[in-house]
Amino acid sequence: MQWQIVKRVAELCYFNHDMDGWASELWEEMSEEQRSELPQLGNQQPWNYNPERRAILQAELDAIFAHLYGLNTEDLRYILDPEDVCGKGCINETFRVLKDNELRQYGEYRTKHLVLKAWNKFEYDN
Repeated sequence: MQWQIVKRVAELCYFNHDMDGWASELWEEMSEEQRSELPQLGNQQPWNYNPERRAILQAELDAIFAHLYGLNTEDLRYILDPEDVCGKGCINETFRVLKDNELRQYGEYRTKHLVLKAWNKFEYDN
């Protein structure tokens, strides 16, 4: 589980050469098997900054941390959007501004969609 987090954090953080020192330190701590998965760190080749890819990585981290906190699918759905569990008119709100902004920008609550997609990808469904 820790490696799954490290891989995603490395890609999210190492997108310019300002982080070369950090990338080198991380590289030194990695096993050969891990290095084979992230050769960019050893070659000091940052990932391209890609907002769509970053949204997926962040959603995957959200799913991993939700799982580590012991949440089940309904708990996660409630945290992301209480109306999804309680129904229309639910008085509780969590990420209203994010949801409203994403509905305007993407036509969907993208964060919720991506987090639940990652949750299912990792087979945390219960």
